[in-house]
Amino acid sequence: MPRVRSPKRGSRAFSPRKRAKNINGRVRFWPEAKGDPHLLGFAGYKAGMTHAFVIEDRTHSPDFGMEMKNAATIIDVPPMNIVGIRGYEKTYDGLKAIAEAWMEDLPIDVLRTVKTIRGDNLNRGLKALQKFIDRIHQIRVIAATQPHQAGVTKKKADIMEIPVGGGSIEEQLDYAKGLLGETIGVNDIFELGESIDIIGVTKGKGFQGPVKRWGVRILQRKSRKTKRGVASIGPWKPRRVMPGVPRAGQMGTHNRMERNKRTFDFTKLSPGDIVKAAVDSIGGRFAAPACVLDVEVADDLPRVIGDRDALITVLLNLLDNAYKYSGDSKLVTVRACEADGDVCFEVTDNGIGMSRRAARKVFARFYRVDQSLSRGTEGCGLGLSIVRFIVDAHGGSVRVTTRPGEGSTFTVRLPAHYPSHVRSQKGGSPRP
Repeated sequence: MPRVRSPKRGSRAFSPRKRAKNINGRVRFWPEAKGDPHLLGFAGYKAGMTHAFVIEDRTHSPDFGMEMKNAATIIDVPPMNIVGIRGYEKTYDGLKAIAEAWMEDLPIDVLRTVKTIRGDNLNRGLKALQKFIDRIHQIRVIAATQPHQAGVTKKKADIMEIPVGGGSIEEQLDYAKGLLGETIGVNDIFELGESIDIIGVTKGKGFQGPVKRWGVRILQRKSRKTKRGVASIGPWKPRRVMPGVPRAGQMGTHNRMERNKRTFDFTKLSPGDIVKAAVDSIGGRFAAPACVLDVEVADDLPRVIGDRDALITVLLNLLDNAYKYSGDSKLVTVRACEADGDVCFEVTDNGIGMSRRAARKVFARFYRVDQSLSRGTEGCGLGLSIVRFIVDAHGGSVRVTTRPGEGSTFTVRLPAHYPSHVRSQKGGSPRP
């Protein structure tokens, strides 16, 4: 019988697995930025996790064009206060601070964290920064979070330094002076859909043994000395324990970084604005005499929570399909209404329609209806799969009602966001 081998679990790339000095993530490297001066980072609080179905759009990925289920982290990013500026010079021992300036009338949550700074040396600090401008190698702003706006049970602000990238040192200093005392949001730094790096500290689990820390196998009951550990920690010589041997120690509270994370922005949106933006984008295609595009938006519709560009993309794909699969005389109707606590978007056409079998497959990737019915239309069959992915990510649903030769009606239902006084009258639970 062959010998059963059980190698050590875990990666040595994370060694040494020691406790982080600060609960805030430590940034060891900042990217080189070009263009106009701008900040290179932002701070937020983790609110939770969920999952999202996404269409892989990286061309070099083996899963390109396929629907993937990925974990998604929800980060609460309230605006940050720029409370100071600090200049660094480059020395043999690394960067060294040579001048700094703090704003006047610091917020109370900042004074709870830094009690020695009172903000009474603003002019003196700005003169020092201008005096050593030739020696300054890097300009950083001192930013403070606002935990009271994030639902975090803490009163002290988290303070961090964020470098200013792009432009010359003089331009960076002027840019930082313009931000001093102001409040900035995450939309001022990152763009929607941009890939960013996330740095944070993992959840602490205390001092743990080799079984939980490394996943080693529990030895049999007759084992000598220990069962929850390795049978041998190494040879007699050299007289030390090698780093690769699973041993007990700190688990969690480690500084970690994850690269290339996509960002989405969920805000309160008006259904009428979404319909108007989609119609304005595609309305030129219905300018022909035989094409009619009707828009029906109910009054006093509740708002929806979602990404504006993504929801506009949903309506654009549905309107594009309605235009392509209609005959010479096109009649397309876009409707927004409220039904059973949800906001409904309907796109109806008088096109070729579909069979029940085709309607069940129409949201699948790369699926197209019978070529004899759709001859002459362009596309690769990904439009409706993208529609379903976006709607699922918003907690909604999409369905189609159709019959061959009688047109189709696509209905998108999204959860409605009511004001607090309306929710209390309806008796429903508050939505996020």
